[in-house]
Amino acid sequence: LAARETKLEMEQMILEKCTLKFPAVPIIPGLPYDVIQTDYTDYALVSGSNDRSFVQIYSRVPNPGTEWLEDKLQKLEDIGYDRTKIR
Repeated sequence: LAARETKLEMEQMILEKCTLKFPAVPIIPGLPYDVIQTDYTDYALVSGSNDRSFVQIYSRVPNPGTEWLEDKLQKLEDIGYDRTKIR
């Protein structure tokens, strides 16, 4: 991996990076985010920090359901995120 990769990025073998913009919420920085895991059709798990303090779960459908969310929370737990801290 390139020298610019963080320890967490190396551990998680980050797939892609993306830049998100939040014009309606200017307090959220538009910094690069790491795509931790995705299937490119249904979901993406995205980290926005150099530690495990900020993670987002994206769905391509507005209300994917409890079972879907539980599956994604388990995926995050499997790679080291503390499920009790994810809201």
